[in-house]
Amino acid sequence: MKDLLYQLVDGIAWVHGSVLTLNDRVETNFSDKTLHFLVIGALGLSIYGATQFVFSRLAKSNVAIISWIYTLTVVVFITFAIEIGQYVTQTGSMEFMDIVRGLEGVVVFGAVYAGGAKLLRWLAPGGKERQGSKMRHRGKIRQGGEAP
Repeated sequence: MKDLLYQLVDGIAWVHGSVLTLNDRVETNFSDKTLHFLVIGALGLSIYGATQFVFSRLAKSNVAIISWIYTLTVVVFITFAIEIGQYVTQTGSMEFMDIVRGLEGVVVFGAVYAGGAKLLRWLAPGGKERQGSKMRHRGKIRQGGEAP
């Protein structure tokens, strides 16, 4: 885990050095704060654009996918924070496999939840008929003018 963090820091340092070299080469003489403003602003807008593109397509099919992506993102952040906190406070050992196992837990719990919810809907009175009815009427107007 420590090696992964050092590689991440080395990568960020390389990007930082490249931006400073470009700043010197172009002779813009932007301050450190201005460079942070420009680089992080551009990075954030790029992430937003990519996220908007992907999520707008996912939302057309299933909003639950977006919820799971968000959940996994937050869990990754929390597990990294826990591992870094253990390293800084020396209250445990910082290990990458702890993060992997934690994420596996989220995936397994999520699969059990999704499978259980599907099973309960199927077992509910009229569940089998409702599911078939939903498929037959998808995208069509039912009698009486109601949308499906």
